[in-house]
Amino acid sequence: SEFVVAAKNRNTEIGRLYWPHALFGHSMIHGGFVAFITGHLLLGVLETCAHGLVDWLKCENKINFNQDQLIHLACKLVWCVLVLIWP
Repeated sequence: SEFVVAAKNRNTEIGRLYWPHALFGHSMIHGGFVAFITGHLLLGVLETCAHGLVDWLKCENKINFNQDQLIHLACKLVWCVLVLIWP
């Protein structure tokens, strides 16, 4: 939602108050879905960390929207490959 987009960015008015919580919560949602779908808690933790870092980089204008989305997609592909080769 627009609220999450603004709240997870420490450079916005609302983000100055809520960015650590909003970014962490948003990242945990993605990580939780990865853990649930794959059945691997470690992949969920890795997704949470990766998602948080990538979104933080985007909010700091270190990467652009297209790079952000490409990295998110690449992470999901890595998790899929790991599920396939995980014993």
